[in-house]
Amino acid sequence: MFYTLENGKAEPCEEAWPLEGEHLGVYGFADAEKIAPRLGLNGAEIRAREAAHAASYAFCGDMGLLFLHAAGNKREGFRALICIRKGLMAVFCSDEKAMEHLLLSMLPAQGDALPKLLCGLLEAPTEGHLELHEQIENEIAQLENTLLTRDRHDCVQQIAALRRRLLVLKRFYEQYMSALDELEENEGGLYDARALRFFHLYAARLDRFYHSVLNLRDYVTQVRESYQAEVDISLNNVMKIFTVIAGIFLPLTLIAGWFGMNLQMPEYKWPFMYPVVIALSVAVVAAMILYFKRKKWF
Repeated sequence: MFYTLENGKAEPCEEAWPLEGEHLGVYGFADAEKIAPRLGLNGAEIRAREAAHAASYAFCGDMGLLFLHAAGNKREGFRALICIRKGLMAVFCSDEKAMEHLLLSMLPAQGDALPKLLCGLLEAPTEGHLELHEQIENEIAQLENTLLTRDRHDCVQQIAALRRRLLVLKRFYEQYMSALDELEENEGGLYDARALRFFHLYAARLDRFYHSVLNLRDYVTQVRESYQAEVDISLNNVMKIFTVIAGIFLPLTLIAGWFGMNLQMPEYKWPFMYPVVIALSVAVVAAMILYFKRKKWF
């Protein structure tokens, strides 16, 4: 849909360019090759940018954005390409209705509409990300608390899932900051000083988000190391128990091997030899248990 922006209102009109005043166009990527020539844009280039793997990119005054899902899952986001010309902002996206609703809801009551819409649109992909970071931090803290209790369980999958989510956010912020850097260069002179100041301030905010994600990744790494330490401690306890058992039965094995030899030994003729061997075995076991307890091995 193509709109003329005036006095805080968006009035539908036909696509034609150039026109006087401010205009906004919102279309799906599928309509790019048909609509773009009417607006002086390259439809083939727009369709090519649709399949871009980058979360955010800028070229020739245009900018591509990926709107992440609230959970930070890249696959559930939708893409948009913002084409900026003097007096015109054309947005091609994968979810036309959602984008149109978003832009019309941000329409200012007065003043220049396009700069404000552009700033709002650039800010929209990271809306709620501060709360998202807090949510992920709480999940990590809860996971850490679980590992410190007796109700420990296999947390490898949870840790891996958290690291994947943080990796998606990390790449998203890196590419977004790179795109904003290109916009700040303002090679075509499309942006005024107010817009450039917003780009700079928003780039600083993205940098804070980026370092927050790095801190969360370090936190996850610490939790993973704590989990590995707990696993190692449990394994050491099991090995210690087996070592103690082996230490107790090793003398008994020696006694059984000695008296089990197929030889005519003098002690065989003593009638009390069998009870003596039993008593000796019990004494050895008791002595070994007492020794291990004094050493606090169990």
